[in-house]
Amino acid sequence: MPNWTYNSCEITGSVDDVKAFMDTITEYNKDEVIYNFTNCMPIPDEYNNMHEGAMTIDEVREDVWYSDEDGVRPVLDMVKDRLKKEYGTYKPIEWQYRHWGTKWGDCDTELISDVITKGKRELHFRFDSAWSEPFFLLNHIANMFNLTIVNTWDIELGNGDGTTNYPWDDDYLNESIEATNQMFESLNDMKFE
Repeated sequence: MPNWTYNSCEITGSVDDVKAFMDTITEYNKDEVIYNFTNCMPIPDEYNNMHEGAMTIDEVREDVWYSDEDGVRPVLDMVKDRLKKEYGTYKPIEWQYRHWGTKWGDCDTELISDVITKGKRELHFRFDSAWSEPFFLLNHIANMFNLTIVNTWDIELGNGDGTTNYPWDDDYLNESIEATNQMFESLNDMKFE
């Protein structure tokens, strides 16, 4: 079970830019409106029905596998190689960390307020995320839609809190990407029995 991070996110931009953002994240399910920030950077279809962890299939320990209407089966090495070449990893959760900065993106996202004044539109959202704020995703959104984002976050059980402003400058973004890459290189070098 993750340590949940509680996020309070203020998003500001021109009326047109905020509308484009809202059009991207808003989904309608019967009478329910769902907001999903990950629609701005969806996980590639190739990772659909793929699971990551540890599973023994035909007496072989697998770290990723498919589970769907066709049953449970390993991801072939040639598919892993293609995914790694195309996306930098064959693991779906690692892709999410590398692109969103957190395991699952935003969860239980609520729109708290939506105000237009003097040609600007300001949104206030609350959402949860696993382990940390979705920092890469929020930076991507700020750049993609020309928005200013201020995210105040608090990791449960006193594991950290703060406020992050987006978009980042290029130096900070590059440092964050490098630190994330180093973390995954270290994890991928570890051998689990």
